[in-house]
Amino acid sequence: MAKPVVIDDGGSTRIRQIKSNVRMDGLLAALFMDSPDEIFVANANGVLCYLTVRYFAVLGPAHNFPADPGQPLMLGDTVTIDGGNGQSITVTFPIAPNPGQMDIALTPGAGPVVTRKQDNNGIWRYIVTNADNIQTVHYNGALLFNAAATPTIFTMVHFKPS
Repeated sequence: MAKPVVIDDGGSTRIRQIKSNVRMDGLLAALFMDSPDEIFVANANGVLCYLTVRYFAVLGPAHNFPADPGQPLMLGDTVTIDGGNGQSITVTFPIAPNPGQMDIALTPGAGPVVTRKQDNNGIWRYIVTNADNIQTVHYNGALLFNAAATPTIFTMVHFKPS
């Protein structure tokens, strides 16, 4: 079963799977695409994982949206995370050839500059150093989160297994 995947904007956009020694080095290459190392296994309702946007408002407390457990994600679903500089991250759960696999792709606006760092626990994070804050999150094309409506100082998109 897959471990959680987090995309946040702590300084620059960061992408990481919460598991030691998982590499998604395809994010460093010209295609800017890769997948975590394990597939998401659907529960009895067909849910692969839940999506939650956690954010800290400039004036106010922290928020989770949608409320726990979050937005259920299933095969064929797409999540698009848009930031500044015209850059986007698209997360898809393709029906084939590998059902349950999470595909992550960077769409270059200003041309992503991606670096890789490892923490003391062996967890790799991929940093888009020239990205701006997360502006919007779309689920299957529908707006799920808009930072313009709620100015934020930190936003995290959390994909947690079902």
